[in-house]
Amino acid sequence: MPTSKRRQILSGKSDSTALWNPMSPPMPSHGIEKVRFSVENDSSGLLVLPGIQYSDDGINWDTAEEAAGAGSPSYTSTTGLTHWNIVFTCPGDFTFTTPTERLFVRFGLWVKNVTGTAPRAGSARLTVDVLPIVSGTMTGGPEATPSSGSTVTQLFTPMVELEAVNVTHVRCSWEMESNTGAAETQPAYQTSDDEVTWSATSLIGSATRATEGITYGTVWETPAINTKRFVRFGIATGNISGAEVEGCISRLRIDWRA
Repeated sequence: MPTSKRRQILSGKSDSTALWNPMSPPMPSHGIEKVRFSVENDSSGLLVLPGIQYSDDGINWDTAEEAAGAGSPSYTSTTGLTHWNIVFTCPGDFTFTTPTERLFVRFGLWVKNVTGTAPRAGSARLTVDVLPIVSGTMTGGPEATPSSGSTVTQLFTPMVELEAVNVTHVRCSWEMESNTGAAETQPAYQTSDDEVTWSATSLIGSATRATEGITYGTVWETPAINTKRFVRFGIATGNISGAEVEGCISRLRIDWRA
């Protein structure tokens, strides 16, 4: 990630309570697993520490958390450039009680006073070095995804396809619209060596959706995908009740990592 612009920062009202200052734009989190930080702090009266924040949609954000991890980073008031030569794993090396890695991430600085109880302002610049990983995102839909008319057997509708060699971890988000009444959906996949004959459908995770709306992925699953050359992802649709064919309009997002 490039160095952020020099920005005004604000402190909390004490030397013990920090104020969160987001510094980076929202970024897709699938490609951000390990990072390092450098901070250029222009204000000797302010203590700064890098932090992280996640969001499902890039608009509404979870509570930000401080950098922690094996290197035990601490607040610094050093003016000029400070390098934290520590590789931080996202979100594990931050102070989350229960880490939840949502679709978007941004970085910033926690800021508090060296002394005093009045808010103070200064300026700083944050650099985040992202260690490269192989990853990507694919989307499919909107598409009609009918059921088989069964509460036991689901009908698979393929929506996106890619080569499977680099796909080890997947995170699924999907949307349901226009439910006919008793449809239930879940992400699923099939694999193939020739793109002609496909395996039986395998479900991804355990979460299902039976009401209109969006399920945002927060868990990286590790299905057995790259044993074949190709994989296609889609929606498996069943009935929550009844024996008639049900269905809905579905959208699917697949984040993947090697």
